[in-house]
Amino acid sequence: MALFRWLRWLGLCTAAAWAIHRRLHTLRFPVAQLGLGQSATVFRQGKLAVKVFHAHQGLVELGRSEYNLLSKLSHPNIVRCIGCGMQGDRFAITFEFVAGGDLQQYVFSRGVPAVAMRTTVVAQVAAALRYLHTGELFHGDVKPENVLLDRDPERNGMVLAKLADFGFAGPKACCPQRGTEGYAAPEIKNHTATDGRPADIYGLGALLFAIKFGRLYEARVVGDADENDPEECAIEEMTKRAPADRPTAATVLFFFQNPV
Repeated sequence: MALFRWLRWLGLCTAAAWAIHRRLHTLRFPVAQLGLGQSATVFRQGKLAVKVFHAHQGLVELGRSEYNLLSKLSHPNIVRCIGCGMQGDRFAITFEFVAGGDLQQYVFSRGVPAVAMRTTVVAQVAAALRYLHTGELFHGDVKPENVLLDRDPERNGMVLAKLADFGFAGPKACCPQRGTEGYAAPEIKNHTATDGRPADIYGLGALLFAIKFGRLYEARVVGDADENDPEECAIEEMTKRAPADRPTAATVLFFFQNPV
């Protein structure tokens, strides 16, 4: 009954709550906390992940905005949104559970991934960004912590990366006002961005640097990249200071799908 009350608390109707309760009770899946952030806590319940926003009116609006955007998206490299609920002053979004954890956890526990995995992950995140950018949307916080890892049964168990956490996402002209240190583009830091999409490319370049070298990206003098290392050249291009000088997501995707 505790699980049923928890599902009802998330705002599910009685019939839906009972259906999920019966299924999960039969399978005996425990409720486990997956993560705790400034705006929300994420729980796992079987094959579901539930993001519960903390009790604050501004966070309710943030949650609604994230759900309204996510509910319109459908891409294999974007975490799938299942539904949402409201009870009292709390808002929650239900997602598919992605079993492999996030890319940051992977690096912390297993070290930097091999070049083949890096190539696959960056290509898949670029594919997700191309999908968003074509729809004139941006993600706003591309970083290893927001890339979830799974295995693709249709590709012999190869890694499957999914972009998650769309709390900063929005239409291209509604640029994010803040980002994560080490991944935020210069125009985000100095509040001069007019299009959020190039900042996503900068974040992807910083992400590649982090999973290649195992540390936060450090801006370098132009031309310092090893010209014999395709990844270093890609990082240099994606992290150009001027947004207009960075490649598009489609160009990045093509490069990593067709490595030299």
